[in-house]
Amino acid sequence: LAGDCDMTIDAHGQFFGYDGGDITINGTLTLNGALHRTGFDGLAGGASSFTMRAGSTLVVSGNSTSTPVIREIWSGMNGLAADNPTDVASTFVCGGTLDLTNAASGSYDLITADTVSGAFATVIGGTVNSYAGGVVNVTVS
Repeated sequence: LAGDCDMTIDAHGQFFGYDGGDITINGTLTLNGALHRTGFDGLAGGASSFTMRAGSTLVVSGNSTSTPVIREIWSGMNGLAADNPTDVASTFVCGGTLDLTNAASGSYDLITADTVSGAFATVIGGTVNSYAGGVVNVTVS
């Protein structure tokens, strides 16, 4: 997926790049709640990337502090997790604006991937503590 889009992922929705897939967000991606699955899935270590471009916005709302909102996930498209665990080389590229205005309070890992690069140019409603070790860690008060 690439191009200008505004998308909202709610409740039990899934939005992920499969191995060999690239997602590039030029518009607004809103992640509502704690039950959606957003991130990366795949088998056999294939690569998948997720890029927030300059001018894009990632909005996080009503999330859990115990599970990153973007991460490697088991989507179910490959059968049972026990038989086909997720094995993907995941990359997340930060850019644009991160809006944490309605995100859960606390300090926690917001995004996890094998590789995280870049930085959000603007952060609203919280702070980014680090972009290290494949993790974007934030504080929301």
